[in-house]
Amino acid sequence: MVTRALGDGYLKKTQLSQAPFKNHCPYITCTPEIHEFEIHDNDAFVVLASDGIWDLLQNEEVVQIVGEALSRRQGQAELRQDPPGTQQLAQLVVDAALQKVCEDHLL
Repeated sequence: MVTRALGDGYLKKTQLSQAPFKNHCPYITCTPEIHEFEIHDNDAFVVLASDGIWDLLQNEEVVQIVGEALSRRQGQAELRQDPPGTQQLAQLVVDAALQKVCEDHLL
């Protein structure tokens, strides 16, 4: 997954930068942060998300959101209802993150 590959040159190179970023270049980098995990047969799913999600939600919260939706999905499949796909699962996670932002700003 590539993020920040295009644009934002002023945040990456001193010669393109201006205050307040110039003194801190590179302010962002295109060097990825990589974590490797072994996937096991008993793993139910993998969630790939941007730091915007992980800044707001804990791993356990995301696992709970997706896990509960998948459990409902299994039950709905048995009832022959339309189960949620990956787009709907992603939207549930985004909605939870947005809810956190709203809660934080209302406090």
